[in-house]
Amino acid sequence: MPSFDKEKESQPYLDPGADMSAALDLGGVGIWRWGLPGDSLQWTRNLEDIHRLPRGSFDGTTRTFHEDMLEVDRERVMAAIEETIANRTPYRVQYRNRAEGEDGPVWIEARGGIVALPDGSEAMTGVCQDVTDRVQVQLELEKRLRQQQAVTSFGSFALGETQIDAILDRAVETVSETLGVPFAKILELDPSGETLFLKAGVGWQAGLVGSFHAGVEAGSQAGLALASGKAVIVDDLETEVGFDGLVLLRSHGIRSGVSVIIAGENKRPYGVLGAHTREIRGFDSADADFLLAIANIVANRLWQERINERRAIIMREMTHRFGNMFQLVQSLFKLTVAENKDLAKAVRDFGGRLQSLAAAHSLISHDGWTSTRVIELVDAATSPFPGRFVKSGADSVINANLAFDLGLVLHELVTNSSKYGTLSQDEGVVEIAWRIETREGNEIFVFEWRDRAKPSRKKQASGTGFGSRLIESLLHRKWGGTTKIEREGGYVFRTDVPISNLTQGL
Repeated sequence: MPSFDKEKESQPYLDPGADMSAALDLGGVGIWRWGLPGDSLQWTRNLEDIHRLPRGSFDGTTRTFHEDMLEVDRERVMAAIEETIANRTPYRVQYRNRAEGEDGPVWIEARGGIVALPDGSEAMTGVCQDVTDRVQVQLELEKRLRQQQAVTSFGSFALGETQIDAILDRAVETVSETLGVPFAKILELDPSGETLFLKAGVGWQAGLVGSFHAGVEAGSQAGLALASGKAVIVDDLETEVGFDGLVLLRSHGIRSGVSVIIAGENKRPYGVLGAHTREIRGFDSADADFLLAIANIVANRLWQERINERRAIIMREMTHRFGNMFQLVQSLFKLTVAENKDLAKAVRDFGGRLQSLAAAHSLISHDGWTSTRVIELVDAATSPFPGRFVKSGADSVINANLAFDLGLVLHELVTNSSKYGTLSQDEGVVEIAWRIETREGNEIFVFEWRDRAKPSRKKQASGTGFGSRLIESLLHRKWGGTTKIEREGGYVFRTDVPISNLTQGL
């Protein structure tokens, strides 16, 4: 046992003997004694190592003990000690000291009580040990339990709530409260595929939620999450290589954060869910998993709402869609026969157009006749000629009726190229590009087709074919669009179509 000889109180280190010292070192435990009353404190030498203090830095007073603790824990520890002195009951506390380990603060557990010394005086004595590993495991378990409970609670709420905005608001509130972060957000990818919209959020400046827009920046957390489809963790936005940071984060002094994808339909994301702090914080995979669980609940609820919308739209569409379809088929047949004197060729051309019509109808009906991804429409039209197209454009969506008509125009462009242009030759590619522009407050869908091959044989006179009449009927009259055609150095077709509502299906 360590010596408590009063004559040795002038020495700040207890000497428990060689055998006992070895045992204490192996067990990671140090012994201390605090003489009462007063501030004289003695330690076994290994307590300096346990507290991550330099050898010889202990001054033999309670000042070292006080200064070693983090301030946020000091009041709690001293209250436990005072209760022990007052009631003569042992105490046991855990606190963080100022040293930092590889994974965060060092946790110390102290246990002690009042003992009577041979000379009749009293001292408080006990042990200290490093319990960082044990505390971290316990904290991790508590964190995961808290996150699981939050996911369960949010899932129950989302299942019963009918208002999507209320679900999105609860999602960011759940993230903020559970992760203990001041900032949380849901960014919605708009129909153009090039802009993010702050749909819901906690902690941001007043007026930003519901109004803030920003481009899909490749160097931002949200942009990288959208591009990679994976969780993105940023330890320090100021020093992270390759991050420019979304202007929203920069303007709020954000340093650390984690972002995950909110899945959408047909591989097109709905947007991004993120959690952020101004101080540097090490988010981990468990935090990302929790965020993803919340994002998946949101995605599933959005998908359910989408199904309900489609059901209502389809019921309305069925009333007049079949009549319109028969009229369109009849027009296709009349125009095809009118441009062909060869009956067999007319049958073949009509069959191809009818097949294109069916393909467009199938693609759009799959989405409930609400909205369609432009890339899917282009892929379907160009599928007979793999590897012969260079396609460029954001992951935009347009309303179903425009997509249906654009599918017919695409079929004619592909057919003409296979007869007279690049696709009639053994090599070469056709360039297809699209984008959505805003002009004077109006959204314009821009589509370009560039076939740079010289015609393999003379075409029929310009403006007299089926394609010209189809464009005139669909793009000009129906949609109020404009077209431009250039024939120098190949064939370039461009159409600009004004759109009042990109996602409306009717």
